Amino acid sequence: MLDVLDDFLWTLRREGFAISIPQAIDAARAAHEVGFADKARVREAIGCVVADSARLRKRYDELFDAFFVAPGAPPLELGRRLFDQGFSRSELASLRELLREFIAPEGSGRLRALLTGGAAVDHLMASERVQELIGRMNSPLQRGFYTHRALDEIGIKGEVGCHV
Repeated sequence: MLDVLDDFLWTLRREGFAISIPQAIDAARAAHEVGFADKARVREAIGCVVADSARLRKRYDELFDAFFVAPGAPPLELGRRLFDQGFSRSELASLRELLREFIAPEGSGRLRALLTGGAAVDHLMASERVQELIGRMNSPLQRGFYTHRALDEIGIKGEVGCHV
């Protein structure tokens, strides 16, 4: 349950709530004190810790309901929620394409490999093209250049702030 609470607190932070570490600890303690069986009590306990004004409390209640969707209530479509958060239509299209690549059984599966890590990333890095690029490096001063070239090769097009 602590993981769910942590995810909820991060959701609140993304929505503009300034939740300090001590507040997060207090929220966890408050939820533990009231127990997790009664959703209304959990809402009140956490709300008392993280929402210090009527305006924030109203927003908190909306976010709580959206995060812990009531049984039988249809969740908002992800695309609609992201659009409401300020994502552009082109950003949503890019996200859809990445998700298609992630779930597609055929294809490179680069996104899945990057998200899951482990051996899948090892396989990407061991590709012949990446090894050829790394083999060209003959000075430590070239690490950054070749790191970016290797990242481009495995499908990360310069969006990652990589400091090697």
